[in-house]
Amino acid sequence: MPNFIPGLELNARFYTEVIRPCIGQSFPDLRYSAALIGEGSEVLGYDTEQSTDHCWGPRIMLFLSEAHYDSQKDNLLQKLHENVSTVFRICNKL
Repeated sequence: MPNFIPGLELNARFYTEVIRPCIGQSFPDLRYSAALIGEGSEVLGYDTEQSTDHCWGPRIMLFLSEAHYDSQKDNLLQKLHENVSTVFRICNKL
């Protein structure tokens, strides 16, 4: 088994290496924010190797500006589905 990568670090890499380049290339003028929020030990930085056995893995929440939400959300979702693999750093969740 590979070395454990804490969820905050894993998700920061997921955003930096995958999500941000995909959005930047296809939607350079899109105004958005990205975050990891919600439940889970990885959100608070308490995750361990054992955390990987339940609802743990790379994920992100995107928040679009009001001006872009209606006009871009469907295009953005389509582009992410086409270009973002469901596997990242051997994790199989998106």
